[in-house]
Amino acid sequence: MKRWALSVSLSVVNQPGTLERLARVFSERGINLGDILAVVGTDCLKVPSGQRPVIVLTFQCSERLKAFLQRRIQRMPEVASVLALEREADDERPVWAL
Repeated sequence: MKRWALSVSLSVVNQPGTLERLARVFSERGINLGDILAVVGTDCLKVPSGQRPVIVLTFQCSERLKAFLQRRIQRMPEVASVLALEREADDERPVWAL
């Protein structure tokens, strides 16, 4: 199994249920999420003007399953783009440093 991080750029700001729908895609495949970082325009963290809200998720699975998850998430109406990053086995950076 490989370690991955998915950066999900959203086309919506602060819409209820977005994170739940993302997590469900993983849950339905029996994949546990490691770290979650969301910068979606709440009171604490503002999305800079001209940039989209982003959610970064880390997890482990095969390359084939990662490709499936990436395609499945990309088809969600609130998702603008999905970028996958393979993490090395010794990569201990926190999710915000990826």
